[in-house]
Amino acid sequence: MNATKLFTLLAQLALVETPLLHDGTPKNNKYLESVHTMANLYVEVGSAGSFISPEIDPLVLAAIGYEESRHRVRVNDGDCRYDYRAQDTRCWSIGPMQLSRATPRWWKQIEPNDPLSVEQLRDPQTSVRVAYRMLSYWKDSCHGDLTSTLSSWSAGKCLKKAALGQRRCSLVKAFAAASGLPEPVCTGHRGEYTVARVAAITRKDETK
Repeated sequence: MNATKLFTLLAQLALVETPLLHDGTPKNNKYLESVHTMANLYVEVGSAGSFISPEIDPLVLAAIGYEESRHRVRVNDGDCRYDYRAQDTRCWSIGPMQLSRATPRWWKQIEPNDPLSVEQLRDPQTSVRVAYRMLSYWKDSCHGDLTSTLSSWSAGKCLKKAALGQRRCSLVKAFAAASGLPEPVCTGHRGEYTVARVAAITRKDETK
């Protein structure tokens, strides 16, 4: 998977929600720079091919990154709740891939020689790298297909099928089709928004 090609697909997808994305304003330019950075990270990390293949793995990471942060390099912590005991608000989802604050606690059991802290989860490269390893963890633990793995990744437990997992699977399949790659086998969710997103990714270039 070529990073430039992936960036083009991600930019097309972003246009669905922000039609004026290419208007040249500093804000939109900065966002596109962020998308470009994340596209490179998806390819850099996913090209190891330890999940499905070197071509498909970056697409899976991109589908997760889109749903979690819209490929923003710097993103506010999410899933915030008020802790009445501590009398403070604590956020559980961290970094571009919105990994759980609890990740470092079980990470040492999977990668004992790779220490991980909560603060490191905010680093884009670490966020993508850890998310990639987690995909393999859920696939091996739950013994499922791509839909099952994405659903389990989202829920933090083994699930055969969930709406979010199906939606992400549809994006992966659309990315693959637009890239001329074999589409992974999985169950896709064809909701209204998913149809629009898939259409944006797979539409033909009318200028040709």
